[in-house]
Amino acid sequence: MINALLNENRYFQRSAVPKAVWSTIGKLKLPMKIVTFIWKLLHNGLQVKSTLKSRGIASEPACPLCNEDDETLSHLFLYCQFSRAVWHGTNLSIHTSALNQANTIQWLSGCMPRTDLEPQQKDSYLQTICTTLWSLWNHRNKVVHEGINPNPLMVILTSQSLVCRFQEAFRMDDYHSQDQDRPALTSAVTRDWQLIVKVAGCKGRKCKRSGYAYEAKDLKGDQIFSGGASCLSTSCSVAVQNAIVEAAIKATTLGFRQILFLTNCKRTTQVCNGISQPGWQESSLMTDLHYLTQQGLPLALFLFLSLSYVMF
Repeated sequence: MINALLNENRYFQRSAVPKAVWSTIGKLKLPMKIVTFIWKLLHNGLQVKSTLKSRGIASEPACPLCNEDDETLSHLFLYCQFSRAVWHGTNLSIHTSALNQANTIQWLSGCMPRTDLEPQQKDSYLQTICTTLWSLWNHRNKVVHEGINPNPLMVILTSQSLVCRFQEAFRMDDYHSQDQDRPALTSAVTRDWQLIVKVAGCKGRKCKRSGYAYEAKDLKGDQIFSGGASCLSTSCSVAVQNAIVEAAIKATTLGFRQILFLTNCKRTTQVCNGISQPGWQESSLMTDLHYLTQQGLPLALFLFLSLSYVMF
């Protein structure tokens, strides 16, 4: 364990990560939480068990995924039998056993400046690697803190699903320049709406959380369904976006096809009505709405300032 720690720390201290790597990280077409995770990994900032023990924090050093060797960064992400199975199961089919004991930081730094790939191929390559690393770390944390059984297939499927979602979301960046890709957000005047959904979001003042609530009624004023939840996002608009997608799926399941959304979030309204360019967070919402409209679900989104003023 000591030799493994010294090997990782020696590389980080004596051979700084090249500037080209940091430049590439800043251009990754991935959500900020994954970019931040990769940044921490390259700074040797993830609290694996061997690191905690070296800092005097009582911890069993064995890897929670295999229980065979001490958990270092390199073991967890590259050389653990669990991780090897995950990497081999990705569409890259990486054999980490052939890496000649390179540590994680060295290996990941070498993956970044690939010049032998076309830009689109490089984006897909890095998206797969970074998302797989993030999925491995999340699964490891669930094993440690939630007591689930290690399952490499779950990591592979989760990673592949996220990569597909991220790629689709970032394709929507040119949403405004391609009319055929725009969700059919139609006018409330020209539609016979079957359902009206009120959506509201709020941000906590003290805690770093936000929440949302929604209520759906038909044109007679009868409540059809309602819901709400809190989330870790500190953005009110992200909370509202989650509520819109959740309510749209519920309404679709119940057989409603023409739905009018009313929200108190100006940012969400502007993005959905094509007034503002969606950021990377809004891109996920636009992807979901685009999918729903492709299934024949017309949606409309309008802004109102106070839910208490809207009566059915």
